[in-house]
Amino acid sequence: MKKFVIEPTKERIVAQAGLAIVGNLLNQTNLVSRLNAYKLPDISRYPACSNGDVAKSYIGLLCQVKSDYDNIETFRDDAFFALALDIQRVPSSPTLRQRLDQAALVEKWKTILHEESLDLIRHTNAEISPVYAKDKPYIPVDLDVSPFDNSKTKKEGVERTYKGCDGYAPMFAYMGQEGYCLHVEMRKGSVHCQKGTPNFIQETIQSARKLTDQPLLFRLDSGNDSRDNLIILLENHASFIIKRNPRKEKKTAHRQLANSARYCSP
Repeated sequence: MKKFVIEPTKERIVAQAGLAIVGNLLNQTNLVSRLNAYKLPDISRYPACSNGDVAKSYIGLLCQVKSDYDNIETFRDDAFFALALDIQRVPSSPTLRQRLDQAALVEKWKTILHEESLDLIRHTNAEISPVYAKDKPYIPVDLDVSPFDNSKTKKEGVERTYKGCDGYAPMFAYMGQEGYCLHVEMRKGSVHCQKGTPNFIQETIQSARKLTDQPLLFRLDSGNDSRDNLIILLENHASFIIKRNPRKEKKTAHRQLANSARYCSP
C-alpha cells in the first residue's frame, strides 16, 4: 500500500477553489451592473446587499450543487467565497430568499440572465462542436423536459410528473456537443411536454442564431412529435430528428407507405 506523507502547513486550503474560475467568467459579463441598475419591487433602491451580490452568491452555490437558500450561511464568513466571486457582501439566507422571490416576479431578471449567458459564450469564443451527416456539419440542439423530484415539499407548482414523482417539469435546450444551455422554461410538474413548445423552439432558434450561422439540427423525443413543431422548424430552415410517436397508427400503414416510396424496394 502506498504511504501518504502528511505535513503541516500555514496555507489556507479550500475545497471550492474552482469558484475562482467562475468568478473570472462572471467578471467578463455585464451581469452585475445590469442587475444593480434594475430596481425590484418592494426592495430599497440601495439595499445593503446589492442585486449583483445576491445573484453571484446563488450562482456560487449552484456551482457547488447546492440549491437551498440556507446553504449560503456556510459561506457568509468565508473570505475565499467572497474573494473568488468578487462579492462585496454575502447575503443572509432570508435576504437571498426574499430577493430571488422578488426577481421571479419580473421578466427583466430572466432576460438579463439569458442575454448575459449567451454573451459570455460568444465573447469567450467558446468552441461549439458540430455533428456530421454525410460530411456536412450541423450544430446539434437538444430539447427535452427534465422532471425534478420535489417530493415532500409544498412549493408552488409542484405536481405529479410523468416520472411518477412530485416536482417540476422544466424544458431545457442545449447546444453543441459541449451542451451549452441555450434556453430554459420553468413548468409545473403535470404540464405536458408539448405545451408551449412551438414558442420555446422559436425562442431557442433565435438564441442559437446569436452564437452560430452554421446549420442547426434539432433533436427531440416522441413527446414532441407534433405538426406545430415541424412548421416552426421548417419555416426557420432548421433540420431535425424527432422520434416518431405512432399513437393509434398501425404498423401495416407505415409498411405500405415505405413500400410505395420511390427509394424503397417493395
